[in-house]
Amino acid sequence: GGGWLVFQRRQDGSVNFFRIWESYKKGFGRQGSEFWLGNDKIHLLTSSGTQQLRIDLEDFSGSKTFAKYSSFRITNESENYKLMLGSYLDGNMGDSLSGHNDHAFSTKDRDNDIYDGNCAVSFKGAWWYTKCHSSNLNGLYHKG
Repeated sequence: GGGWLVFQRRQDGSVNFFRIWESYKKGFGRQGSEFWLGNDKIHLLTSSGTQQLRIDLEDFSGSKTFAKYSSFRITNESENYKLMLGSYLDGNMGDSLSGHNDHAFSTKDRDNDIYDGNCAVSFKGAWWYTKCHSSNLNGLYHKG
């Protein structure tokens, strides 16, 4: 098969991820540094065939972890870019994403979570929130 496509990168807090729906729809940032590819593009890239998902994290001390899932796709905008995630396969990070499966994407101006408030506002970033999250890779960036 092919290689991995990176659709999100955060490494130094240089790009603000607390953005509106339209920004996440189209994408933002620069691929050489921090970015979100865009939900429309992610949907197109994941809408045919089976795509696996691998999440790689590294902390400030250089410790690396990962999690891998059997399949990953997001639905189109009319379904609010709902996360469709397969089973957790492997990794030393553990599974913090499966609880977000089958949930719509929320931003500060488009609240699609199942919480009384707006999780995207509370946690300063868009995500596939439930009541709010067990993982959120787009939230407020805390340096060291």
